[in-house]
Amino acid sequence: MFSGCITSAESILISQQSTAEVASTIEREMALPPHSRARFVASLSPQSRASIAAYYNISMQSVYLRLHTFFTQILPFEAVFDTNIAREVSLVEGAREFQSRWKAKQVGATSPPLPVICASCPGWVCYAEKTHHAVLPYLSTTRSPQQIMGAMIKQKFSRQWQVPKRQIWHLSVMPCFDKKLEASRDDFTQDEIRDVDCVITTAELVKMIESYGIILSELPESQNLSSMETRLTSHAGSSSGGYLHYLLTVSAKSLFGLDIDIANSRGVQIKTVRNGDMMEYTLMDDSGVKLRMAQCYGFRNIQNLVRKLEGKKGKVVKKTNNAGDHHWDYVEVMACPSGCINGGGQIPTSSNSERTFTPREWVQTVEQMYQSQTIEWPSEERVAELYHEWFGEQPETCRKQFVETEYRRVDFTVENPLLLGSRW
Repeated sequence: MFSGCITSAESILISQQSTAEVASTIEREMALPPHSRARFVASLSPQSRASIAAYYNISMQSVYLRLHTFFTQILPFEAVFDTNIAREVSLVEGAREFQSRWKAKQVGATSPPLPVICASCPGWVCYAEKTHHAVLPYLSTTRSPQQIMGAMIKQKFSRQWQVPKRQIWHLSVMPCFDKKLEASRDDFTQDEIRDVDCVITTAELVKMIESYGIILSELPESQNLSSMETRLTSHAGSSSGGYLHYLLTVSAKSLFGLDIDIANSRGVQIKTVRNGDMMEYTLMDDSGVKLRMAQCYGFRNIQNLVRKLEGKKGKVVKKTNNAGDHHWDYVEVMACPSGCINGGGQIPTSSNSERTFTPREWVQTVEQMYQSQTIEWPSEERVAELYHEWFGEQPETCRKQFVETEYRRVDFTVENPLLLGSRW
Protein backbone atom coordinates (compact mmCIF):
# COMPACT_ATOMS: atom_id res chain seq x y z
CA MET A 1 0.00 0.00 0.00
CA PHE A 2 1.30 3.44 -0.88
CA SER A 3 -0.32 6.71 0.08
CA GLY A 4 2.59 8.96 -0.79
CA CYS A 5 3.05 11.73 1.73
CA ILE A 6 -0.42 12.20 3.10
CA THR A 7 -1.62 15.27 4.95
CA SER A 8 -2.57 15.27 8.59
CA ALA A 9 -6.19 15.72 7.46
CA GLU A 10 -5.93 12.59 5.34
CA SER A 11 -4.40 10.63 8.21
CA ILE A 12 -7.44 11.59 10.29
CA LEU A 13 -9.76 10.30 7.56
CA ILE A 14 -7.90 6.98 7.66
CA SER A 15 -7.94 6.71 11.46
CA GLN A 16 -11.67 7.46 11.56
CA GLN A 17 -12.37 4.35 9.51
CA SER A 18 -11.56 1.44 11.79
CA THR A 19 -13.02 -1.53 13.62
CA ALA A 20 -13.49 0.77 16.62
CA GLU A 21 -15.66 3.02 14.44
CA VAL A 22 -17.68 -0.02 13.34
CA ALA A 23 -18.25 -1.05 16.95
CA SER A 24 -19.13 2.44 18.18
CA THR A 25 -21.52 3.04 15.27
CA ILE A 26 -23.33 -0.23 15.93
CA GLU A 27 -23.58 0.52 19.65
CA ARG A 28 -24.88 4.03 19.04
CA GLU A 29 -27.43 3.06 16.38
CA MET A 30 -28.80 -0.01 18.14
CA ALA A 31 -29.63 2.18 21.15
CA LEU A 32 -32.03 4.18 18.98
CA PRO A 33 -35.66 3.26 18.25
CA PRO A 34 -35.92 0.72 15.38
CA HIS A 35 -37.52 3.16 12.95
CA SER A 36 -34.70 5.70 13.26
CA ARG A 37 -31.59 3.51 13.57
CA ALA A 38 -29.15 2.84 10.72
CA ARG A 39 -29.56 -0.17 8.44
CA PHE A 40 -26.23 -1.97 8.03
CA VAL A 41 -24.91 -3.42 4.74
CA ALA A 42 -21.43 -4.82 4.03
CA SER A 43 -19.49 -5.49 0.84
CA LEU A 44 -16.44 -7.77 0.57
CA SER A 45 -13.65 -7.59 -1.97
CA PRO A 46 -12.62 -10.92 -3.57
CA GLN A 47 -8.97 -10.19 -2.73
CA SER A 48 -9.90 -9.99 0.95
CA ARG A 49 -11.81 -13.25 0.74
CA ALA A 50 -8.78 -14.90 -0.93
CA SER A 51 -6.45 -13.72 1.84
CA ILE A 52 -8.80 -14.99 4.55
CA ALA A 53 -9.36 -18.28 2.69
CA ALA A 54 -5.61 -18.90 2.53
CA TYR A 55 -5.21 -17.93 6.20
CA TYR A 56 -7.84 -20.41 7.39
CA ASN A 57 -7.24 -22.93 4.58
CA ILE A 58 -10.89 -22.99 3.52
CA SER A 59 -12.52 -22.18 0.18
CA MET A 60 -13.38 -18.64 -0.89
CA GLN A 61 -17.07 -19.53 -1.03
CA SER A 62 -16.92 -20.93 2.49
CA VAL A 63 -15.23 -17.72 3.66
CA TYR A 64 -18.07 -15.67 2.23
CA LEU A 65 -20.77 -17.86 3.81
CA ARG A 66 -19.05 -17.77 7.22
CA LEU A 67 -18.52 -14.01 7.00
CA HIS A 68 -22.19 -13.69 6.10
CA THR A 69 -22.99 -15.54 9.33
CA PHE A 70 -20.69 -13.23 11.30
CA PHE A 71 -22.13 -10.03 9.89
CA THR A 72 -25.81 -11.01 9.98
CA GLN A 73 -25.94 -13.11 13.17
CA ILE A 74 -23.15 -11.76 15.39
CA LEU A 75 -23.44 -8.21 14.06
CA PRO A 76 -26.69 -6.50 12.98
CA PHE A 77 -25.99 -6.35 9.24
CA GLU A 78 -28.89 -7.11 6.92
CA ALA A 79 -27.03 -7.88 3.69
CA VAL A 80 -23.49 -8.85 2.62
CA PHE A 81 -22.35 -8.58 -1.01
CA ASP A 82 -19.33 -9.54 -3.09
CA THR A 83 -17.94 -6.47 -4.88
CA ASN A 84 -17.49 -8.57 -8.03
CA ILE A 85 -21.10 -7.53 -8.71
CA ALA A 86 -19.89 -3.96 -9.15
CA ARG A 87 -16.67 -5.08 -10.85
CA GLU A 88 -18.76 -6.39 -13.73
CA VAL A 89 -20.12 -2.86 -14.17
CA SER A 90 -16.61 -1.43 -13.93
CA LEU A 91 -15.27 -3.83 -16.57
CA VAL A 92 -18.10 -3.30 -19.06
CA GLU A 93 -18.08 0.48 -18.68
CA GLY A 94 -14.29 0.59 -18.75
CA ALA A 95 -14.33 -1.23 -22.09
CA ARG A 96 -16.98 1.16 -23.39
CA GLU A 97 -14.84 4.14 -22.40
CA PHE A 98 -11.67 2.68 -23.92
CA GLN A 99 -13.26 1.87 -27.24
CA SER A 100 -14.83 5.32 -27.45
CA ARG A 101 -11.48 7.02 -26.86
CA TRP A 102 -9.69 4.68 -29.29
CA LYS A 103 -12.23 5.29 -32.07
CA ALA A 104 -12.09 9.05 -31.53
CA LYS A 105 -8.34 8.99 -31.94
CA GLN A 106 -8.60 7.13 -35.27
CA VAL A 107 -10.71 9.90 -36.80
CA GLY A 108 -8.92 12.78 -35.10
CA ALA A 109 -11.88 13.73 -32.94
CA THR A 110 -11.44 15.60 -29.68
CA SER A 111 -11.17 13.09 -26.87
CA PRO A 112 -9.09 12.32 -23.78
CA PRO A 113 -5.74 10.88 -24.92
CA LEU A 114 -4.44 7.33 -25.10
CA PRO A 115 -3.31 5.31 -23.32
CA VAL A 116 -6.32 4.91 -21.06
CA ILE A 117 -4.88 4.17 -17.63
CA CYS A 118 -6.85 2.14 -15.09
CA ALA A 119 -7.80 4.29 -12.08
CA SER A 120 -9.25 1.71 -9.68
CA CYS A 121 -6.14 1.82 -7.45
CA PRO A 122 -6.48 4.81 -5.08
CA GLY A 123 -2.78 4.74 -4.15
CA TRP A 124 -1.86 5.28 -7.79
CA VAL A 125 -4.55 7.94 -8.26
CA CYS A 126 -3.41 9.83 -5.14
CA TYR A 127 0.19 9.73 -6.38
CA ALA A 128 -0.78 11.03 -9.83
CA GLU A 129 -3.00 13.81 -8.48
CA LYS A 130 -0.30 15.11 -6.17
CA THR A 131 2.91 14.65 -8.11
CA HIS A 132 2.29 13.88 -11.80
CA HIS A 133 -0.45 16.19 -13.04
CA ALA A 134 0.37 15.61 -16.73
CA VAL A 135 -0.81 12.01 -16.30
CA LEU A 136 -4.34 12.91 -15.15
CA PRO A 137 -5.95 13.22 -18.62
CA TYR A 138 -5.02 9.59 -19.31
CA LEU A 139 -6.85 8.19 -16.27
CA SER A 140 -10.01 6.19 -16.86
CA THR A 141 -13.13 7.98 -15.65
CA THR A 142 -14.79 4.70 -14.60
CA ARG A 143 -15.13 4.39 -10.82
CA SER A 144 -13.61 1.52 -8.90
CA PRO A 145 -15.80 -1.46 -7.90
CA GLN A 146 -15.80 -0.24 -4.29
CA GLN A 147 -17.39 3.08 -5.22
CA ILE A 148 -19.81 1.64 -7.75
CA MET A 149 -20.88 -0.90 -5.12
CA GLY A 150 -21.39 1.90 -2.62
CA ALA A 151 -23.63 3.83 -4.99
CA MET A 152 -25.56 0.67 -5.83
CA ILE A 153 -26.19 -0.17 -2.18
CA LYS A 154 -27.31 3.33 -1.18
CA GLN A 155 -29.60 3.66 -4.18
CA LYS A 156 -31.17 0.18 -4.03
CA PHE A 157 -31.82 -0.07 -0.31
CA SER A 158 -33.01 3.50 0.05
CA ARG A 159 -35.81 2.59 -2.37
CA GLN A 160 -36.37 -0.95 -1.11
CA TRP A 161 -36.49 -0.09 2.58
CA GLN A 162 -38.05 3.35 2.00
CA VAL A 163 -35.50 5.13 4.16
CA PRO A 164 -33.21 8.08 3.37
CA LYS A 165 -29.71 7.20 2.16
CA ARG A 166 -28.17 8.65 5.32
CA GLN A 167 -29.90 5.88 7.26
CA ILE A 168 -28.04 3.16 5.32
CA TRP A 169 -24.58 2.49 6.73
CA HIS A 170 -22.25 0.77 4.26
CA LEU A 171 -19.08 -1.03 5.39
CA SER A 172 -16.51 -2.07 2.78
CA VAL A 173 -13.79 -4.70 3.40
CA MET A 174 -10.76 -4.08 1.19
CA PRO A 175 -7.14 -5.28 0.77
CA CYS A 176 -5.80 -1.72 0.88
CA PHE A 177 -5.61 1.17 3.37
CA ASP A 178 -5.85 3.70 0.54
CA LYS A 179 -9.42 2.57 -0.08
CA LYS A 180 -10.27 4.53 3.08
CA LEU A 181 -9.08 7.71 1.36
CA GLU A 182 -10.98 6.81 -1.79
CA ALA A 183 -14.21 6.42 0.18
CA SER A 184 -13.64 9.88 1.70
CA ARG A 185 -13.39 11.73 -1.62
CA ASP A 186 -15.96 14.49 -2.09
CA ASP A 187 -16.69 13.05 -5.55
CA PHE A 188 -18.28 10.04 -3.87
CA THR A 189 -20.41 12.05 -1.46
CA GLN A 190 -23.85 13.50 -2.15
CA ASP A 191 -25.44 15.92 0.31
CA GLU A 192 -22.71 14.95 2.81
CA ILE A 193 -23.72 11.29 2.51
CA ARG A 194 -20.91 8.94 1.52
CA ASP A 195 -21.49 6.01 -0.81
CA VAL A 196 -19.11 4.07 1.47
CA ASP A 197 -19.35 5.04 5.13
CA CYS A 198 -16.42 3.04 6.45
CA VAL A 199 -13.61 0.90 5.03
CA ILE A 200 -11.66 -1.69 7.00
CA THR A 201 -8.88 -3.88 5.68
CA THR A 202 -8.74 -7.65 5.50
CA ALA A 203 -6.40 -7.88 8.47
CA GLU A 204 -8.58 -5.50 10.51
CA LEU A 205 -11.64 -7.65 9.83
CA VAL A 206 -9.89 -10.81 11.02
CA LYS A 207 -8.70 -9.03 14.15
CA MET A 208 -12.25 -7.81 14.81
CA ILE A 209 -13.64 -11.33 14.43
CA GLU A 210 -11.01 -12.71 16.81
CA SER A 211 -11.82 -9.96 19.34
CA TYR A 212 -15.23 -11.64 19.70
CA GLY A 213 -13.49 -14.88 20.61
CA ILE A 214 -14.56 -16.38 17.30
CA ILE A 215 -12.57 -18.63 14.98
CA LEU A 216 -14.01 -17.98 11.53
CA SER A 217 -13.42 -21.52 10.30
CA GLU A 218 -15.63 -22.80 13.13
CA LEU A 219 -18.60 -20.55 12.31
CA PRO A 220 -21.44 -22.26 10.42
CA GLU A 221 -21.98 -21.34 6.79
CA SER A 222 -24.97 -19.06 6.29
CA GLN A 223 -28.02 -20.59 4.63
CA ASN A 224 -30.14 -17.46 4.43
CA LEU A 225 -28.98 -15.50 1.41
CA SER A 226 -30.77 -13.40 -1.18
CA SER A 227 -30.34 -14.11 -4.88
CA MET A 228 -27.82 -11.26 -5.32
CA GLU A 229 -25.84 -12.38 -2.28
CA THR A 230 -25.24 -15.78 -3.89
CA ARG A 231 -23.47 -14.23 -6.91
CA LEU A 232 -19.86 -15.13 -6.14
CA THR A 233 -18.42 -15.57 -9.62
CA SER A 234 -15.14 -13.91 -10.56
CA HIS A 235 -13.64 -12.61 -13.79
CA ALA A 236 -10.79 -13.85 -15.96
CA GLY A 237 -7.36 -12.24 -15.83
CA SER A 238 -5.33 -10.70 -13.05
CA SER A 239 -6.25 -10.91 -9.39
CA SER A 240 -6.40 -7.10 -9.44
CA GLY A 241 -9.67 -7.30 -11.35
CA GLY A 242 -8.78 -8.52 -14.84
CA TYR A 243 -9.15 -5.11 -16.49
CA LEU A 244 -6.57 -5.59 -19.24
CA HIS A 245 -7.73 -9.15 -19.93
CA TYR A 246 -11.34 -8.10 -20.46
CA LEU A 247 -10.68 -4.87 -22.37
CA LEU A 248 -8.21 -6.51 -24.76
CA THR A 249 -10.47 -9.51 -25.42
CA VAL A 250 -13.68 -7.58 -26.08
CA SER A 251 -11.90 -4.81 -28.00
CA ALA A 252 -10.19 -7.34 -30.27
CA LYS A 253 -13.63 -8.67 -31.16
CA SER A 254 -15.52 -5.38 -31.30
CA LEU A 255 -12.93 -3.28 -33.12
CA PHE A 256 -11.27 -5.86 -35.38
CA GLY A 257 -13.46 -8.99 -35.38
CA LEU A 258 -10.64 -11.03 -33.83
CA ASP A 259 -11.22 -13.89 -31.39
CA ILE A 260 -8.31 -14.21 -28.99
CA ASP A 261 -7.44 -16.31 -25.96
CA ILE A 262 -5.02 -14.47 -23.70
CA ALA A 263 -4.66 -17.37 -21.25
CA ASN A 264 -3.28 -19.57 -24.05
CA SER A 265 -1.50 -16.77 -25.93
CA ARG A 266 -3.71 -17.28 -28.98
CA GLY A 267 -3.87 -14.17 -31.12
CA VAL A 268 -1.81 -12.06 -28.74
CA GLN A 269 1.92 -11.79 -28.03
CA ILE A 270 2.82 -11.59 -24.35
CA LYS A 271 6.16 -10.15 -23.30
CA THR A 272 7.68 -9.82 -19.85
CA VAL A 273 9.19 -6.33 -19.82
CA ARG A 274 10.50 -6.39 -16.28
CA ASN A 275 9.57 -9.36 -14.08
CA GLY A 276 5.94 -10.45 -13.70
CA ASP A 277 4.89 -6.97 -12.59
CA MET A 278 5.51 -5.40 -16.00
CA MET A 279 3.93 -7.28 -18.90
CA GLU A 280 3.10 -6.20 -22.43
CA TYR A 281 0.27 -7.66 -24.52
CA THR A 282 0.25 -7.06 -28.28
CA LEU A 283 -2.73 -7.83 -30.51
CA MET A 284 -1.63 -8.54 -34.08
CA ASP A 285 -2.97 -9.88 -37.33
CA ASP A 286 -1.42 -10.22 -40.79
CA SER A 287 -1.54 -6.46 -41.27
CA GLY A 288 0.45 -5.71 -38.13
CA VAL A 289 -0.10 -4.40 -34.59
CA LYS A 290 -3.71 -3.56 -33.72
CA LEU A 291 -3.55 -2.89 -29.97
CA ARG A 292 -0.83 -2.88 -27.37
CA MET A 293 -1.63 -2.94 -23.66
CA ALA A 294 0.47 -3.26 -20.52
CA GLN A 295 0.17 -4.45 -16.94
CA CYS A 296 2.17 -2.18 -14.65
CA TYR A 297 2.45 -2.98 -10.93
CA GLY A 298 4.71 -1.51 -8.26
CA PHE A 299 6.52 1.81 -7.80
CA ARG A 300 9.54 1.22 -10.06
CA ASN A 301 7.37 0.24 -12.99
CA ILE A 302 4.97 3.12 -12.36
CA GLN A 303 7.91 5.55 -12.37
CA ASN A 304 8.96 4.25 -15.79
CA LEU A 305 5.39 4.60 -17.07
CA VAL A 306 5.17 8.18 -15.81
CA ARG A 307 8.51 9.08 -17.42
CA LYS A 308 7.21 7.90 -20.79
CA LEU A 309 3.97 9.83 -20.41
CA GLU A 310 5.73 13.01 -19.32
CA GLY A 311 8.67 12.55 -21.67
CA LYS A 312 7.40 14.95 -24.30
CA LYS A 313 5.32 17.53 -22.48
CA GLY A 314 2.96 14.87 -21.18
CA LYS A 315 2.59 13.04 -24.50
CA VAL A 316 3.32 9.37 -25.06
CA VAL A 317 6.44 8.62 -27.07
CA LYS A 318 5.27 7.91 -30.61
CA LYS A 319 5.47 4.42 -32.04
CA THR A 320 8.77 3.77 -33.84
CA ASN A 321 10.79 0.83 -34.99
CA ASN A 322 13.16 1.15 -32.05
CA ALA A 323 12.78 -1.72 -29.61
CA GLY A 324 13.18 0.67 -26.70
CA ASP A 325 10.12 2.76 -27.54
CA HIS A 326 6.66 1.73 -26.36
CA HIS A 327 3.19 2.81 -27.29
CA TRP A 328 0.37 1.47 -25.19
CA ASP A 329 -3.33 1.90 -25.76
CA TYR A 330 -4.32 0.80 -22.25
CA VAL A 331 -2.41 0.22 -19.00
CA GLU A 332 -3.63 -1.68 -15.94
CA VAL A 333 -1.83 0.09 -13.08
CA MET A 334 -1.69 -1.05 -9.46
CA ALA A 335 0.53 0.47 -6.77
CA CYS A 336 1.51 -2.75 -5.00
CA PRO A 337 3.91 -5.34 -6.45
CA SER A 338 1.80 -8.36 -7.49
CA GLY A 339 -1.24 -6.06 -7.46
CA CYS A 340 -4.23 -5.99 -5.12
CA ILE A 341 -3.72 -9.54 -3.90
CA ASN A 342 -0.62 -8.18 -2.12
CA GLY A 343 -2.29 -5.04 -0.77
CA GLY A 344 -0.99 -3.46 2.42
CA GLY A 345 -4.20 -4.36 4.28
CA GLN A 346 -4.03 -8.07 3.54
CA ILE A 347 -3.16 -10.68 6.16
CA PRO A 348 0.64 -10.77 6.57
CA THR A 349 2.77 -13.81 5.80
CA SER A 350 1.17 -16.82 7.45
CA SER A 351 2.41 -20.06 8.94
CA ASN A 352 0.60 -23.19 9.99
CA SER A 353 1.49 -26.47 11.65
CA GLU A 354 2.76 -27.90 8.37
CA ARG A 355 4.88 -25.11 6.89
CA THR A 356 6.07 -21.53 7.17
CA PHE A 357 5.61 -19.36 4.09
CA THR A 358 8.08 -16.87 2.71
CA PRO A 359 6.44 -13.58 1.63
CA ARG A 360 6.64 -14.63 -2.01
CA GLU A 361 5.18 -18.07 -1.28
CA TRP A 362 2.37 -16.50 0.70
CA VAL A 363 1.42 -14.14 -2.14
CA GLN A 364 1.43 -17.12 -4.53
CA THR A 365 -0.80 -19.07 -2.15
CA VAL A 366 -3.31 -16.23 -1.92
CA GLU A 367 -3.14 -15.78 -5.70
CA GLN A 368 -3.95 -19.47 -6.23
CA MET A 369 -6.89 -19.16 -3.86
CA TYR A 370 -8.19 -16.15 -5.80
CA GLN A 371 -7.88 -17.98 -9.13
CA SER A 372 -9.87 -20.94 -7.77
CA GLN A 373 -13.14 -19.02 -8.16
CA THR A 374 -15.70 -19.79 -10.83
CA ILE A 375 -15.21 -17.50 -13.84
CA GLU A 376 -18.12 -15.66 -15.42
CA TRP A 377 -17.61 -13.48 -18.51
CA PRO A 378 -19.01 -9.96 -18.03
CA SER A 379 -22.20 -9.23 -19.93
CA GLU A 380 -23.48 -5.88 -21.20
CA GLU A 381 -27.03 -7.23 -20.94
CA ARG A 382 -26.52 -8.23 -17.31
CA VAL A 383 -25.06 -4.82 -16.50
CA ALA A 384 -28.18 -3.22 -17.98
CA GLU A 385 -30.22 -5.47 -15.69
CA LEU A 386 -28.10 -4.41 -12.71
CA TYR A 387 -28.74 -0.78 -13.55
CA HIS A 388 -32.48 -1.41 -13.57
CA GLU A 389 -32.51 -3.55 -10.40
CA TRP A 390 -30.11 -1.54 -8.25
CA PHE A 391 -30.42 2.02 -9.54
CA GLY A 392 -33.87 2.00 -11.10
CA GLU A 393 -32.55 4.23 -13.88
CA GLN A 394 -31.71 4.03 -17.57
CA PRO A 395 -28.06 3.05 -18.40
CA GLU A 396 -27.04 6.52 -19.61
CA THR A 397 -28.34 8.14 -16.41
CA CYS A 398 -26.59 5.49 -14.29
CA ARG A 399 -23.28 6.10 -16.03
CA LYS A 400 -23.36 9.84 -15.48
CA GLN A 401 -24.59 9.74 -11.87
CA PHE A 402 -23.08 6.59 -10.40
CA VAL A 403 -20.26 5.24 -12.60
CA GLU A 404 -18.25 8.10 -14.10
CA THR A 405 -15.93 10.32 -12.09
CA GLU A 406 -12.98 12.66 -12.61
CA TYR A 407 -9.56 13.27 -11.14
CA ARG A 408 -7.92 16.61 -10.61
CA ARG A 409 -4.65 18.28 -9.77
CA VAL A 410 -3.83 18.50 -6.07
CA ASP A 411 -1.23 21.13 -5.21
CA PHE A 412 0.33 19.29 -2.34
CA THR A 413 2.58 20.86 0.30
CA VAL A 414 4.17 18.81 3.03
CA GLU A 415 3.84 20.28 6.49
CA ASN A 416 3.54 17.27 8.75
CA PRO A 417 3.87 14.36 6.32
CA LEU A 418 3.03 10.85 7.38
CA LEU A 419 4.51 8.17 5.15
CA LEU A 420 2.48 5.03 5.66
CA GLY A 421 3.98 1.55 5.32
CA SER A 422 4.43 0.83 1.65
CA ARG A 423 4.57 -2.29 -0.45
CA TRP A 424 5.99 -0.26 -3.28
